[in-house]
Amino acid sequence: MTKTELNIESWNRKEHFRFFSAFDDPFFGITTNVDFTTIYLEAKHDSQSFFLYSLHHILTKANETDEFKLRVEGGNSVVKYDTIHVSPTIGREDVIRYSSIPWFSFSEMKHAVSFKNGDSVPRISTGKLIDTNGKMLLPISICAHHGLMDGKHVAQFLNKLSEP
Repeated sequence: MTKTELNIESWNRKEHFRFFSAFDDPFFGITTNVDFTTIYLEAKHDSQSFFLYSLHHILTKANETDEFKLRVEGGNSVVKYDTIHVSPTIGREDVIRYSSIPWFSFSEMKHAVSFKNGDSVPRISTGKLIDTNGKMLLPISICAHHGLMDGKHVAQFLNKLSEP
């Protein structure tokens, strides 16, 4: 677990971080559908689990998006992990909290967070795969600390997810 502490004073998100960290709930969330047709077809071709292929793809793209590797530690320090992993609800910092809800698709979701305890770990949940005219769309909900990232960073991540 290698991490680097950011110099907040020279960080371009300094003001955002200070502003949103003062909120009772500094998290924001989005829910959208992402085209996972290529990943679905790869898993099917290899006779493998779509769940495992999609989870691997999500984690790979999260590691390619720096803002998903940022965490608040010690209340007012920001660190960037070199590599993040996936975890359910176990209390580690170098992870993305991930849950799969394959029984239904969704258009909105509320993630549980413990922001009063300094939690800053992003949450990603996926729903039931939707076949829409031959395209396999995966509902994805993302919840993140607004002091560490904006919608722009989530959009960059989502664009990466759409790549094969």
